[in-house]
Amino acid sequence: MAMLEVEARRMGNLARITKKGTVSATAANSVAEAMLTREDAAEMIVEDLRLIQVQDVSATETWVDEALAANQKAANDAFTSCKKMKAAISFVRGQVMRLSGGKADPTPAGELSERRLATLREDTGGVT
Repeated sequence: MAMLEVEARRMGNLARITKKGTVSATAANSVAEAMLTREDAAEMIVEDLRLIQVQDVSATETWVDEALAANQKAANDAFTSCKKMKAAISFVRGQVMRLSGGKADPTPAGELSERRLATLREDTGGVT
């Protein structure tokens, strides 16, 4: 069995910046893989690979609005039932991740998607 040659200190640093939200868990996997062949610190690899997670709320709002505009069916589905509302939130969050190239933080993306859909639902008199 081959042993991974990444120092615990470096992996701990990667875990810290992942927990902090600098990178997503998915991006952390890419960074860990790169750490096998590079001696750079995790932060340097994150910067080089352009994997820094976007924490900018206005950018996330823009992606949510773009996702809703491009996927009117998801918005309409959200108005028909609570079950479809949950599915629509997940779908819109996925579209936000796609639009952002995976750089949006999924938690606020989901929260903003839910708020936008709830507002649209209220504005149109949809099901509560």
